Amino acid sequence: MRPCIACLLFIVSVHAFSQNEKDSLLAALKIADDTSKVLILHDLARLHIQAADSALHYTHMALSESESAGYENGKMRSYWILGLLYSDQGAFSKSIEYSKRSLVMLANDGDSLKISSVLNNLAGAYFAMGSWDEAIKYFLQALRIKERYGASKKQLAATYQNLGACYLSTGDLNAALAYSQKAVDLHKETANRLKEGDVMMNIALIYQEQKNREAARTAFAKTISLQKETGNLKGLANTYSGLGCFLREQRHYDSALFFLKKALTFADTVQNFHYKIMVTVNIARVLLDKEEYAQSIELTQKAMSGLDSLPALKLLRDVYQIQAEAYDKLGKSYEALLNYKMFYKLEDSLLNKEKLQNIHEMKRQYETEKKEMTLARLKAEVKAKMAQTKKSNLMALLCVIGILTLACILYLRARLHKRHLAQAEAEKLRKQYELEMKEQELSGLSMNVLVKNNTLKLIKEKISNGNGSYNAEAIKAIDNNLKFDKEWENFKVHFEKVHQGFFNRLKEKCPNITPNEQKLCAYLKLNFSTKEVSRISNVSISAVDKSRQRLRKKLDIDPSENLVSFIQEI
Repeated sequence: MRPCIACLLFIVSVHAFSQNEKDSLLAALKIADDTSKVLILHDLARLHIQAADSALHYTHMALSESESAGYENGKMRSYWILGLLYSDQGAFSKSIEYSKRSLVMLANDGDSLKISSVLNNLAGAYFAMGSWDEAIKYFLQALRIKERYGASKKQLAATYQNLGACYLSTGDLNAALAYSQKAVDLHKETANRLKEGDVMMNIALIYQEQKNREAARTAFAKTISLQKETGNLKGLANTYSGLGCFLREQRHYDSALFFLKKALTFADTVQNFHYKIMVTVNIARVLLDKEEYAQSIELTQKAMSGLDSLPALKLLRDVYQIQAEAYDKLGKSYEALLNYKMFYKLEDSLLNKEKLQNIHEMKRQYETEKKEMTLARLKAEVKAKMAQTKKSNLMALLCVIGILTLACILYLRARLHKRHLAQAEAEKLRKQYELEMKEQELSGLSMNVLVKNNTLKLIKEKISNGNGSYNAEAIKAIDNNLKFDKEWENFKVHFEKVHQGFFNRLKEKCPNITPNEQKLCAYLKLNFSTKEVSRISNVSISAVDKSRQRLRKKLDIDPSENLVSFIQEI
């Protein structure tokens, strides 16, 4: 069962300012010139960071003023802020677009630490979309720049935290815990309680994945305490969502719903659309576990309508999986099949996307390192590259040969497997034919007994019409022949060939069963009617019925159970 979704926390700086400062900036905006107007609009956007729509409004105004005035630094900063704001709203495609625009302009500016900050924003957007390889690539680029140019502990902690979140998503729990612990240590050194709370949330998720419930519970409690202390409403929304998922895994469904609904309230308060969709999907998964399938489907469809404008493939994949399982439980096979198809399509898409991103990462990493090299090191790199190319060509050739060899082996194995299957099928048909022949032979023996008994009865009737001691002796011989079925042993041998071990199993169930009752069981095993058993055994139908009743009592069969069905199962 797939786990609930928890949003891994990234670093976004938020500060609280007084209303007086906002009023002062609005007043200054009316008399400011072009460049000053852009700076004031940026400050207003920063002051309205908790009200996303207002922040976007002021930043777009700043971008428009920068373009009109030809103020390049204002354009670059506007792109940067828009990248942050759209990421916070869950509009990750727009976030990536504006972050890349600012990155192009910063490349000409040459400010490495600013570049690393934009790389962080870009990586965060890719992470939210489920492109974890792309996210790791950009975070590592940002980390190299920060370490090389002496970034502050706060900046390093942010990147360590983000890398921990990425590696958690890829399942590399050891790397995730190592980077997250580095982030916690730096946040403690800088007394940054807000960010310490964020990274503790990630650590709680790591312990949860490691099935270390006690450590996870402690980490969640620590996270909630820190976030309440710092008034981090967005962090609380995510932590309560993660706690709800944690409780769901332990099947505490009511408690899980309680915290998930609290998470939804906080997500609505901070106007975080991505969190609202994420928590909605988590609630739907809990309702699925509670077998409230119709409500689960209703919530996933609500989430899906929101995902139309939110390019989060991982969330969409989970929505289709929940809907498929719910429809399947409701017996709606067609709807379940459609959702399973979409689920596996998105699952494959994510996997294929990751493979392509690995290739792009190696190429871009090489290009980035090449630009930073000196001329002397560049020459040495070219030589090494040439040697590597030869080695790669040789390896490629060996790989092709290996692939062809493997293909031949697989082809031969497939043929051999096909031949074995054909032989197994032929053997199965042969045994089935032999069984049918034995059953026919057994039925023939039963028919012979029946015909013999009928013939002897007919002769008895004709003789009975005559007189004399000879007739009386003949009738007595016939009666003895009818009562003592000398062909029973022959019949029993053939019966055991078809139904091996039947009489042994019968005696295990009823050790005191009589020979005549064994015969009756054999006839019932062959699905003979009461009339047929009567004719073969040379007894009346009422006698057969009484024998059946005695047999039911000996076998201790429930009155509601069919005797023949019971015998067939032995």
